[in-house]
Amino acid sequence: PVVFLLLAGVASGQKLVTRNGGDLEAQLSGQNDFVVRFGEVSTVSLKLVHSQMSTQTSTVNAVQSSLSSAVQQLQTQQSLLTAASTVQAALSSQLTVQGSAVSSAATVLAGQAALQSTVASQGLHLGALSNAVGGNTLGLSALSGTVATHSSLIAALSGVASSVSESTATAVSSLSETTATAVSSLSETTATQHADLSSALLQLTSSTASAASSLNAAVASVAGSAATLAASLVEISAAQSSLQNYTTTMIRRSLQDMPCVTQEDLASTLTAALSLQTAQLTALFQQTLAAVNQTQATCSRSNIVYQSCQDIIEVSPGAANGIYTISPTSTLTTPVFCRFINNVGWTLVARITNSGTSWQLPDGSDSGDANPWETNTAFGTLEDTSDFKSPAYSQLKGHRMMIEFNGNYLSETEVCLSGTSVAGRFLEIAFSCLGSESLPESSPSVCSHACCLRKSSSETSDVILNPNAASKYLWLQCGEANGQQETNEDRAYISGSAARNHVDSPSGLGSYCMGSSCNSITRNMGLPGPDGVDSPTGNLVYSLYVTRLPVKTVFSSCSAAGADRGMVDGWYNIKPAVTVNEFPVYCKFVAGVAWALVSRVTASGQFWKPTDQSDAALQSTWKDRSTFGCPTSGNDYKGPAYSYYPGSRLMMEYKGARLLDTGACFSSTFGDYLRTLTWACGGSADLPGNACAHGCSVAAAYSTDPIFVTSTTSLPVIFFQAGEQNGAQETNEDRAFMSSSATRTNVDSPSGLGSSCYGSSCNNAANNIGAVGPDGSDPVSDQTMEYAIYVS
Repeated sequence: PVVFLLLAGVASGQKLVTRNGGDLEAQLSGQNDFVVRFGEVSTVSLKLVHSQMSTQTSTVNAVQSSLSSAVQQLQTQQSLLTAASTVQAALSSQLTVQGSAVSSAATVLAGQAALQSTVASQGLHLGALSNAVGGNTLGLSALSGTVATHSSLIAALSGVASSVSESTATAVSSLSETTATAVSSLSETTATQHADLSSALLQLTSSTASAASSLNAAVASVAGSAATLAASLVEISAAQSSLQNYTTTMIRRSLQDMPCVTQEDLASTLTAALSLQTAQLTALFQQTLAAVNQTQATCSRSNIVYQSCQDIIEVSPGAANGIYTISPTSTLTTPVFCRFINNVGWTLVARITNSGTSWQLPDGSDSGDANPWETNTAFGTLEDTSDFKSPAYSQLKGHRMMIEFNGNYLSETEVCLSGTSVAGRFLEIAFSCLGSESLPESSPSVCSHACCLRKSSSETSDVILNPNAASKYLWLQCGEANGQQETNEDRAYISGSAARNHVDSPSGLGSYCMGSSCNSITRNMGLPGPDGVDSPTGNLVYSLYVTRLPVKTVFSSCSAAGADRGMVDGWYNIKPAVTVNEFPVYCKFVAGVAWALVSRVTASGQFWKPTDQSDAALQSTWKDRSTFGCPTSGNDYKGPAYSYYPGSRLMMEYKGARLLDTGACFSSTFGDYLRTLTWACGGSADLPGNACAHGCSVAAAYSTDPIFVTSTTSLPVIFFQAGEQNGAQETNEDRAFMSSSATRTNVDSPSGLGSSCYGSSCNNAANNIGAVGPDGSDPVSDQTMEYAIYVS
């Protein structure tokens, strides 16, 4: 917006100078690429807004035209009523001998007077609506309020129109009967007056019907306008979000060679620029120019305030490692150390040493207690090598983590923070393992809160987190839950999967074993081993860094991303609704259809196993809003799209190959759909055609698998949360969250995904993927089986 407004000033003929008299136009000569790119984005956004305003203006004009026509027709009705009244008066004077008829006619005339009053009131409503419609030219923001006002007026007009039609029909019926009685007793001299009255009444009826029709059309037109406005506002919101993200980065880059503008001035100017109309841009240009001239004549990159180290590398490719000042929130400005690796900016948030004690946990500390891993309290010094906790540890929101060991790169993760700070992530989870629970790397436990490692070095001197680059995961806040082995409670906040295969070996960072039968020791870091935490010797330092995903255009859906990026599969930032924060989604484009990856279920994993308590709505990973795992093949995975990306259809892949597409199954997010379902089948109930199975038809099958599709020529029905309800065969309760009519004809065969059989006469087992068979959920023999689930 700054450069755009400066160019607007040039176009108006005003000479642009900096505070020290320099030619600002000359200083912008190197910004050609930025101006072109920003101009294109700004032009598209302005055209979108202009198009929406033009469409709404046309709609409003059409409504005004319809209402004006209705006013003219009602005025015609008033003239006809006046003529009818005159004819009735003449007729009444000739019907003096017909006392009862005259009395009836007087009653009708009184009704017509009431009708005239109703019509006059209707005119007042039309005038008010016309004034309200005229106010729509104030812009999209005012238009939203005006549409709400229109809706109330339209509802009133609809009632008035209905009253007019009903009153007119009653009046016509009564007047026709009275007139017929009177005419039968009149002389031939009254024939002309009767004919005139009949003609007037016919015109009045026709005119009233026409007016009612026009009013109904006006109601429909304004209702359609409101629906169009609602859709337009969502599109404009997404466009504004994309424009603001792109603008922020490009403005920072342009400021490297321009007079400084403070962060507050820039934020104020950007906010105003996004909300003002074209007619106000000249005033905005003057304000921006004044702000530029009021700042220092010269500045360096150190004057620009960034939110993270990733901001710095995006604005200044090739920036050197070192200390920079960032503002991760509007209330925090702090110095941080930035490490730049392959155009990724990593922000140092914590340093843990084996010689320090600042990261030790208090005796008996539980999840959520005041301990250094979960609080906002900072400590230590940035510049030395002792224990250190930056304010950014709890304030800087990011997506991925990187760890250095003794100053050397050790490993980095996939997306594990999901837009939260490190402290925020630990506050989201808790120590939740069973006593002495196993932690196999090949099948991570849910309690391990596994965070996938993306890259690793072959650092041989590290024996705690990633010895010889052997770890596949970092376990986060992994330890025995409250009530589990309270006399020997083993826990650690960050562990390496290769060094810790059992909860009883609390190796890692922030490790301890507390209890009467334990050695009651807490350490900054603990070595692998049985109960008790031994501290390593020598000088060991682990440094924890955070980064966010690179700035990208934010799209409302995978379809919008595909239209903009040429249907290229990949990760995109998606913001599906105004009330939902953006999140990364892997989008796949197949035959022109955009699909969003929401989950992956593997036979070797256990994240998708139901528990015996899954009767409750949120006692299962199938129904809660948790996220976990790695999106890559071979890993259980549940992304934010599972709970926040809306759709209606599913695509399933089996071992990486497209398996099937369903028809329309729901009209929400996949997670929200499952949250509406319950276990509803009777004991040993048949499933095909049974409503308790919550079936959805398969629209197309492309390959076969052991569970869902046994033949591509015979399309199955997919069952969602099909299982015996509470109270039905409690000793042998068969259930599965996803199964198929191809292999499951009866509820007693709980084959499928998220399958279980609990009870005293059952095997009390649950599996990510259950094999086809009678009572009991047996694991499939092929442990390489996996299903990926997409939504469109």
